[in-house]
Amino acid sequence: KADLSILESYYASSQLDARQLSDAFPYEMDGTWLTLSMPTYPDCRGKNQDDDFLFSLGRMSFDMFRPTGLLCSIQGIFNTVSKVDLDDHPPSSVPRRLQGEVLECVKNKESGTLRAYK
Repeated sequence: KADLSILESYYASSQLDARQLSDAFPYEMDGTWLTLSMPTYPDCRGKNQDDDFLFSLGRMSFDMFRPTGLLCSIQGIFNTVSKVDLDDHPPSSVPRRLQGEVLECVKNKESGTLRAYK
């Protein structure tokens, strides 16, 4: 956690908004990212010899797979961030209450980018 606080303070002091491309911050946020924190599943069963968190298969899969008591380790959790191509209509993943606002932005050619997190 101490390492993360160093990054947080550096980012805060830079006064850059990484969500918007600019001359000061020309890097894209899109791509596949490794999650730094422990999974939020309850009932962690400890860690294995490689320091990976252990959970039962039942807990990790909401009891969809068997044997539910099988211990599984998680080496990494990845999230993919990508731009969404709107083409005059928002995707079904945009909540209905926000679809009008998204369409209005597309129609007015307002800046900003809609991104999906998978």
